[in-house]
Amino acid sequence: MDERKRMQRRIVLAGLGALSGLLVGLGAAIILTQGGHVRIDLEIGFPFVAIIIGAVVGFLDLPKSGNRILAAGIALVTLALGGFSLIPPASAQVGCDVAVSIDGTTTSLFDTSAEDPLVIDLSSTNEISFEATAEDVEQGTVEVSVLSVSPLGFLIEPGGTVLYFAGIDSTGTVRSTLQINKSGPTGFVITGQGYKSPILPLGRVELGIIVQDTSSGPPVKLCDEPAWIRFVAQPASNTTGWIAMGLTALGLAGFTGLLLAKEAGRPPPTVEPGPEPRPPFFKEPTQEPWIPSDGRPRPSYVESRVLDAQSQRIDTNAALVQGREYRLELTLNLGEKEKEREGHRDVTVSGRSAGIDVEPSFQFGFVGTPLSIEIPIIPKSKGRHDVAMDITSNGHLLQTERITVSVADNEGPQAAGSGQTTRTVFSASDFSAADLGQRKPRSLLVILESDEDGTVDARVLDQDGKALVTFDSHLQPAALAEAAADAREQLQRQLQQGPGLDRHVSRDQLETMLVPLVKAGKQMHRVLFPKGSVSERDVERVEGHVTEGAIIQVIQQRAGLGYSALPWALVYDHPFLPHTKRNRLCPDFPGHPTDACPNRDDPEVMCPTGFWGFRAIIEEPWVATDTAVLSPPVGGRGSVAIGYLDSELSDSERQASVLTQLGMEQMEDFDQLLDILRAQSQQIGLMYFYAHHARDHDIGNQGIRIGDELLSGLTFDVLNVEWKSRPLVIINGCASGDYSTTDPLSLLGEFRRAGAVGTVTTECTVWDPLAGALGEHIVNALAEGAEIGRTLLDLRRHLLVRDNNMLGFVYRLQALSETTATLQARPAETIEIDLRDREPSRLEDSAS
Repeated sequence: MDERKRMQRRIVLAGLGALSGLLVGLGAAIILTQGGHVRIDLEIGFPFVAIIIGAVVGFLDLPKSGNRILAAGIALVTLALGGFSLIPPASAQVGCDVAVSIDGTTTSLFDTSAEDPLVIDLSSTNEISFEATAEDVEQGTVEVSVLSVSPLGFLIEPGGTVLYFAGIDSTGTVRSTLQINKSGPTGFVITGQGYKSPILPLGRVELGIIVQDTSSGPPVKLCDEPAWIRFVAQPASNTTGWIAMGLTALGLAGFTGLLLAKEAGRPPPTVEPGPEPRPPFFKEPTQEPWIPSDGRPRPSYVESRVLDAQSQRIDTNAALVQGREYRLELTLNLGEKEKEREGHRDVTVSGRSAGIDVEPSFQFGFVGTPLSIEIPIIPKSKGRHDVAMDITSNGHLLQTERITVSVADNEGPQAAGSGQTTRTVFSASDFSAADLGQRKPRSLLVILESDEDGTVDARVLDQDGKALVTFDSHLQPAALAEAAADAREQLQRQLQQGPGLDRHVSRDQLETMLVPLVKAGKQMHRVLFPKGSVSERDVERVEGHVTEGAIIQVIQQRAGLGYSALPWALVYDHPFLPHTKRNRLCPDFPGHPTDACPNRDDPEVMCPTGFWGFRAIIEEPWVATDTAVLSPPVGGRGSVAIGYLDSELSDSERQASVLTQLGMEQMEDFDQLLDILRAQSQQIGLMYFYAHHARDHDIGNQGIRIGDELLSGLTFDVLNVEWKSRPLVIINGCASGDYSTTDPLSLLGEFRRAGAVGTVTTECTVWDPLAGALGEHIVNALAEGAEIGRTLLDLRRHLLVRDNNMLGFVYRLQALSETTATLQARPAETIEIDLRDREPSRLEDSAS
C-alpha cells in the first residue's frame, strides 16, 4: 500500500471513529444528565469530546496491543453507561418562599439557585404540589410561569408560559397541583391548571413564582423571585432513555468495526528467516543491493529546505526573521527498488538547535516511496544557527543532516555569506537496504561529532531515536585521544604481566590487573559524560540501556580523531573510589547476573560487569561523510576466503592447517597478495591477516608486514581495488586499529574505500601463540555461521569468566554486529585452543 492510499484509508477510519464517538457521546450526555449524575452545563461537551477521541483513535496506527487496550476501554465505558441508566437519579437539593410539596415532603423555595436547584425525580414522582402562604393576606393570587430552560430542556415551552394561576383563599393559603403523566412522546407530560405540555426529563428549569395581595386596593407583589428546579429521571424508565442506550450500543458497534478494520489492514509481521543449509562456497546474494540509475550508490538520502508559513520555499540567499514561524521540509528518498516492496518501517527524526525552536523528535511509519515531511521551526535569536537532525530506524543511524541559516531581526539586506547551507554529516546505513527492517534493534546510538569551534559534541539516543544525552561541551578531541591512549596503555601493561602470554591467570592476578583498567575505564566514562554538561540522572538513563546482550552503535568518524577511536569495551560505569590497597574484586563474580551486580554501589568493589564490553555488543559501522560513497551494510558475500599467516610466528603452521580445513586459501607472499587483489577482488568475502603490524621506516606510514614488504595505504593507490562482494577484514596484529589522527594514510580507510564491509582490529599489543588461537576461535565461529558482534562478546566473556583473562577486550569491531562470512567447510568439531610451550612474541614490528 503506497503512502497516498494509506493516508486515504486512515482518513476514512478517522471518520468512522468520529461517528462512533458522536453516538457514544450523545448517549452519555442523555443518560448522565437524565439521572442527574453530572452538572447540567457539562452535558453538551460529551459529544464533542467523544468525536475528537474517536477521530484520533481511527487515524492513529497503533500496535495490536494498543488496539486491544482501546477495545477494552471502549467496552468498559459502554458497560458503565448501561449501569448509570439503571442507577436511581441523584438526590435533590432545594429552595423561594413558596413551599413545594413533592410526595408529601414540603420544601421552601427561597434558598434555590442556579448552582443549587431543587431536583425533582420524574421517575418516581407523579404529583408536584405548590403551597403559597402569605401572612395577613386574606385574598390574593399565585402565578407560576416558565422563565428559562437549559439547552437539553428545549422541549419545554419557554419564556413566560404560565403553568397555572390560582387564587389565595381566606386563610391566606393557595394550594395547586401539577400532575405528571408518563405516557407522552418524550416520556412525560406535565398538566397544570389549564395547561398541558410535554417535558423532556433533562435540564434545569427557572420558574417565576409571584404572590400578589389583592385584599385591599390594587394588587401588591409579595414574592417575585425565580425558583430553580431541575428535573431528573432514571433513563431506563422512559422512551428517551432507551433511545440514549441504543445510541451508545451503536457507537460501541462502530468502534468494534473500526478496530477490526485496522487489524485487517495491518501489514503481515516480519518473519525471521530460519537457518539455511551451508552451501559448499560463499552464498551469492539473492538480491543485489539497490543501485540508482547512475550506477553508483549515493550517500545522501535526505534533502532539506526551508519554507515559509504558506509552504513556499525561502530563497537560499535570504535570512530568516527572528520570531517568525517557518517550515523545515525533509524529503527522504528511498530509490526505485524500494517502491516494489510493501515494507513498513519506523523512522525517527530527532532535531536539535541552540538558536532555533524545533520539535525534538517525532516518529512515523515509512513505506516504499519518497516521503516529504514538514517540521515547524521558529528562530529565537539573530546570527547563524544550525538545525541538526539525526534520522534513525530501530536504533540505527541512517543519516545526520545539518542545515545552517542566517537569522535577522528584520527583513533588511544581509551581509555577504549569509543565507542557507545544507550538508550531510553522516550516512551510516543504506535507506533501501532490504534487511534494514529486520535488523536487531540497537539499545544505544552514541554519536561524537566535532563542532565548528573544534570541540566535540556528544549525543546518545535510545532505540526509538529519543535523546537520552545531548550536549555542546568544551570537550577537545585531544582529551578524548588522551583518555583512549591511557586506556590502551593500561590494557597493554596489564596483559604483558601474564594474561597476554598465558591463557589462564589467577583471581588475585585479575584483581591486581583491574585496578588500573577500571581507573582508565572510569576516566573515559567521565570524559564522555562530563559533569556540568550531563546530569547524573541522564547518565543513569544511559547505563540502564547497557544491559545483557544489548547492541551499542557508535559513530565517531567526525569527532576529530581520524580512525583512532575510544576503546569502548573498556568504558566502566560502576561507582569507583580508587584505593589500591582496599579495592577488591567482586566476591560474587561471575555468579551474579551480567547486568545486576549486587555490589555495584560499593565504590571499592571492582566488578568486570561494569565494563560496557562485558555487558554489551559494541559496533562501529563505517559511515560515509559528505560526498564519500556509502557501502552496503552487511558483507561476506564473496566466494573466496583469503588468509595470510606470517611464518615467523610460532603457531602459524598450526593455524594454516586449521584454517585450510575451513576453506581458507593461503597467501604466501606480497606478490601473491597483489595478484589476488587484482584478479579476485570481486570474489573475496573474508580476509584474515595474522602478521606483524609494522611501520614504514622512511615515512612512518603504518601497515601489515607481508614477508619483506608492507601492505599500506599506498598499495591501494596503484591497485584501484573495488570489492563488490564487501568482505570482512580481520587484522590480528599489534594495535592494528589504533591509527593516529596525524597519519596521512590510513590502511583502514583504504579498506573502507575499496568496499570492505568492516574490520576486526586490535587496540594494543598482542602476543602469539595466544593471539593466534583467538584468531582461530573467531574464524571458526564465522565458519559455524555466527555473527561477528556476538562472537567477540562471547570471546571476552569466555576468557574472563573461565580464565580471569582480559585479552578479549583487545578486539574491536568496525562493522555491523550482524556481519557474517560463509566459509567453504564446516569444522568437524570445536577447535581446541592449543598453547604449546613456545616463546611468545609481539605481533608488531618497528620497521619494514
